Amino acid sequence: QKDCKATAQSFVTTDLNGDKVTNALDYAILLNNYGRRGNLKEDIDQDGSVNAPDMSKMIEELGQKSE
Repeated sequence: QKDCKATAQSFVTTDLNGDKVTNALDYAILLNNYGRRGNLKEDIDQDGSVNAPDMSKMIEELGQKSE
């Protein structure tokens, strides 16, 4: 079972449009910024680039809602 605290944090990172659910709208935002570098909210893993690991995390979180 997931730790509730960790789950709440994941919504902060993958719910890019702030509608309290990680969905296709958030994925579209990520795709529109793919390849960009810098301190961006779309850089989910904060490695300095919006790339494949960010997409993987987004896919893992698709459909999850925040409370």
